Amino acid sequence: MSSNEIYELFYNLSTDLMCIAGEDGYFKQLNPAWTRTLGWTNDELLSEPLASFIHPDDVEATFIEVARQLSGETTEAFVNRYRCKDGSYRWLEWMTTSASEGNLFANATDITERKNAEKKIHRLAYTDPDTGMPNEVAFLEHLKETLNQNRYGFVASITLSELGDVIGTFGLEATDLIFYEVGERLSNQMNDKSLAARVGKRSFKITYIPNDKNINALKGIASKIFHILQDPFDLMGAEVFINVNMGVKEINVETSIVETMITDVEIALYEAMKSASSSLIFFQSSIKEGLIRNTQIVSWLHTSIENNEFQLFFQPQVNLRTNKIVGCEALIRWPKTTDKWISPAEFIPIAERAGLIGDITRWTVVEGCRTAAFWAEKYKLNIRVGVNISAEELASHGFLDYVSRYLEETKMLPESLEIEITETALMKDTDVASRNLELLHDMGVSVAIDDFGTGQASLAYIKNFQIDRLKIDQSFVKGALQNKTDRAIIVSVVKLAHSLGMDVIAEGAEEKQHIDLLTSLGCDEVQGYYIAKPMPADQFVEFAHAYS
Repeated sequence: MSSNEIYELFYNLSTDLMCIAGEDGYFKQLNPAWTRTLGWTNDELLSEPLASFIHPDDVEATFIEVARQLSGETTEAFVNRYRCKDGSYRWLEWMTTSASEGNLFANATDITERKNAEKKIHRLAYTDPDTGMPNEVAFLEHLKETLNQNRYGFVASITLSELGDVIGTFGLEATDLIFYEVGERLSNQMNDKSLAARVGKRSFKITYIPNDKNINALKGIASKIFHILQDPFDLMGAEVFINVNMGVKEINVETSIVETMITDVEIALYEAMKSASSSLIFFQSSIKEGLIRNTQIVSWLHTSIENNEFQLFFQPQVNLRTNKIVGCEALIRWPKTTDKWISPAEFIPIAERAGLIGDITRWTVVEGCRTAAFWAEKYKLNIRVGVNISAEELASHGFLDYVSRYLEETKMLPESLEIEITETALMKDTDVASRNLELLHDMGVSVAIDDFGTGQASLAYIKNFQIDRLKIDQSFVKGALQNKTDRAIIVSVVKLAHSLGMDVIAEGAEEKQHIDLLTSLGCDEVQGYYIAKPMPADQFVEFAHAYS
């Protein structure tokens, strides 16, 4: 068989689509693979311009590439789509073999199956399988593209919570319906420049680019999306509401980068999730600074707990009838540096969230017991020392063990120790709290309710607990000189407390008028700056002797 015969056989049997195309935009010669692949007859393909067979979206790019190939500028492969006789399209990958006298000699390979496989892989890689929404990979690519193009807009991170009741009532599959509906609501709010994606079981993210550059409208758009997600969901004919938390960060076209945007929007979401109900938070640098500060304080707390770096200050409590110091409140102080003390109002809530409050509470109890025992032995100063106990500690099963142990170790008289708890602590676990209060009473330790009037408990409720003293919150005391309502509250607390066998101590007395008023209203004891500010233990001893 001659070489010409071999070529002709290859030409006719090849699966590659071989052709000669002219610069006039028509095919001049085609091998049989064209008919086998596209379904057109040879005559039909030769009689119509190439453009009539090429996908409309590919025509311009194809002829630009053909012109480059004819001019000899390039022989690189390129791809386009050709229309089959049944109306479908096949992907062809072209490779030019030569160009001569205005004719292009080329062959193409049908890569449709490869393209379909790539499309399927892309769909799996970029799509959430449950909702059909873009997934986190797609979101990150869209965000990167958005920032590269310096577009105005915002990024939002959304999470759904409090779904336990829904699952308990309608079953776990009901949440899938909610997630799908959330995806639909988000997608319906997106324009062609924006993207909503599902990035977790209960989490979604948005990159929103407005149609105009009205930055002032961004917050309104974010708020609208948030409220749309809060609308009720229809489950089996019942209206169901869920908690929605949403953090938002506006895009700064000059400084925003992907990593920073993701971090900041998650910080805003974290702040929103602190709320007990649905919440929408827009990122502010102060939020981030606060988290950095919290992280630093947690680190410092670990070191300070290990090295016993805290101190106790003591504020005297005076009996209004005898004008004698009968007790004091032990208040923790944290001298982190010689010139910088960290306020308990700042570090105590952080310690509670970090799970460190138990260590701090135990240190406070033992140090309070040691100090009171030392005063009694060396200075014959036998007074009541009040120590604040956190809600977690009061409800813990080991609380009484270490109180009893510290009393025994320090040889402090139990009646000299007073445990101060808040109304919130009392309500945290009423069964454990009630049992612990009874056992404290049996030990001889007294109990006071701190900041009374600001929490959830009531006198009708606390009558069921072993409580010796109510401490009226300073907010009522400070306003009592001018506000009749505050005075009426103090009178009511005093009368009802006395009727239940409890004493009353008022906090926040800062003026002589406060002392006179509280005395006239029947309070038993008082505590406040008018008498003295909290002071170190050695100064307190000097003050107590001088006051008496």
